[in-house]
Amino acid sequence: MTYTVHLPLNLGLAGSNGNVDLASRTILATMDLYPRGFITHVEDGPWTGRYEMLHVENSLKSLTAIKRAVGDLADICVENLEGEPPRMINLMMEGVPVSCCVDIGHLWKQGLDAIAHLKSCLPRTRVVHIHGVSTRDHQSLSVMSASEQDPVFEFLKKQFNGVLTIEVFNEADLLESLPMLK
Repeated sequence: MTYTVHLPLNLGLAGSNGNVDLASRTILATMDLYPRGFITHVEDGPWTGRYEMLHVENSLKSLTAIKRAVGDLADICVENLEGEPPRMINLMMEGVPVSCCVDIGHLWKQGLDAIAHLKSCLPRTRVVHIHGVSTRDHQSLSVMSASEQDPVFEFLKKQFNGVLTIEVFNEADLLESLPMLK
């Protein structure tokens, strides 16, 4: 069994007052699990106009500050969110040596090409989150069509050797999702 640790939500690492202390304490408290990565959101939206570069700069500062706790910034996996342009992850990866957590469900929710995003981040992707999206986020994969899922699963099967997480929040959605992996 392996672990990933999802850092607390709403750390606001892209803001001027990101909660680096809480992120660092969470990392230090879970180090004995030897996680494959620490998943984090950097949100402090909106990611539009003149705020984009300010958010990227703040994110880079926050992620660099977290390095004291984690040691190797490659252990930090920045997750794409549905409210931010995917290019923000690429800008952060250019600025600091973090890894990536590609959330396929968030890309589907935005109507974006998941495989194109995976290809652009693949060398630094440690973790992939997958879940269905329909009336709500993080649903069973059974709400997605085979034509949406199959190309992604084929790509992952051939190209990805990291952690695949079915990111649902109840047992029923998990049990409904497992057959989709076959």
